[in-house]
Amino acid sequence: MFPTKLIRNAADLFLFLRILAFSLSVPVLMRLNLVRLDTILQALSRPKPGTPTAAEKIKSYLELAIRFGWPAVRPGCLTRGVTLYHFLRKDAGMEVTLCFGMGQWNSNFEGHCWLMRDGKPFWETRDPGPVFAEFYRFPSSTSKVFARAVRLTNRAS
Repeated sequence: MFPTKLIRNAADLFLFLRILAFSLSVPVLMRLNLVRLDTILQALSRPKPGTPTAAEKIKSYLELAIRFGWPAVRPGCLTRGVTLYHFLRKDAGMEVTLCFGMGQWNSNFEGHCWLMRDGKPFWETRDPGPVFAEFYRFPSSTSKVFARAVRLTNRAS
């Protein structure tokens, strides 16, 4: 049964459907070079003013998308991280960064991505920094230069 308490109107349904569609696209997006993906997300994520309740709604809708979209929507950190990064910046107006790291976890070499806000892990149960060595972060200064160049090129066209 689909929870109607969370989705109360057409705008909420549209936001949920956008989050669902975006989360479905994450495996394809992650095939891109990280610099290119960073640049694309910078161009797409022009921040709007938002509220903390918008952020909580986005998080809840992503959890719904993962639950109801499974197995097509993957439940891992990449889906959560990339989707939340995009929608928190675009729809909630939050300045967050998305960090990618590698490290030893349970005798295995693994990767992880997580959100940071104001220099601290955001919506993480524990700080991944001591376990995972960060190797890339969205937005990077490189992506900002590329995104600006893309916008200038689009204006000139």
